[in-house]
Amino acid sequence: MVKGKIVIQKINCSKSRQVTFFKRRTGLLKKAKELSILCDAEIGLIIFSCTGRLYDYASTSMKSIIERYSNAKQELNDLPCISALEIQSLREENASLKQHISKLQESHRQLMGQELTKVRLEELNDLETKLDASLKNIRAQKIDRVEQENIELRKKLMSQIVQNINTDRKGDHHEHAMSSNHPLPILELLKLFTAQDPNPIKTGSTLLPGNSARGLSANDDQKDTSVPILNLSLSPPEL
Repeated sequence: MVKGKIVIQKINCSKSRQVTFFKRRTGLLKKAKELSILCDAEIGLIIFSCTGRLYDYASTSMKSIIERYSNAKQELNDLPCISALEIQSLREENASLKQHISKLQESHRQLMGQELTKVRLEELNDLETKLDASLKNIRAQKIDRVEQENIELRKKLMSQIVQNINTDRKGDHHEHAMSSNHPLPILELLKLFTAQDPNPIKTGSTLLPGNSARGLSANDDQKDTSVPILNLSLSPPEL
């Protein structure tokens, strides 16, 4: 048997009203408790019967719930009231932003070479021009970065060469620089170690710069007249 739909209106019979109140109050308290457990909700329920009797339920503390409710209500009252005209303006702005985002997404897909079947020839030419300009800018930026890195590598290499020369230098030409603790400029170092005397000393197949045969006799075989050879064959790595 199908239960008929109950008309929601005041029950005139006091006895029936009390029975209905008891049943529905019990069901409402049960649902509130289940809701607080299932959904981890903070619930406060207050019921006054027609006779003035109080029934309540609180998932935590009724006092804390009432305080929280008062604070939240105050915050809502402090919020500025938005008129219908402002709401309509915000809706129109939202629709315009959505349309703009859709166009940007479509343009991005076309730049990636997707969804080009419905694009006109003029639009394809324009797209190709944009891509060519972008590639030129990217290549120019790449070349500039590579040149900057090459310059930095050359500077590091020359600094290392100067450091090696200042560390390994020997002879009368370097005593002044060693005593002053200042490295020679790179141009002077290169001139110093690449300059040769008019009469260089020949040892095997190697010419020793910075020395001459002046003051050496043919019979002075016991004196060590050789000069350490400084390896200047450093070449920058291939970039």
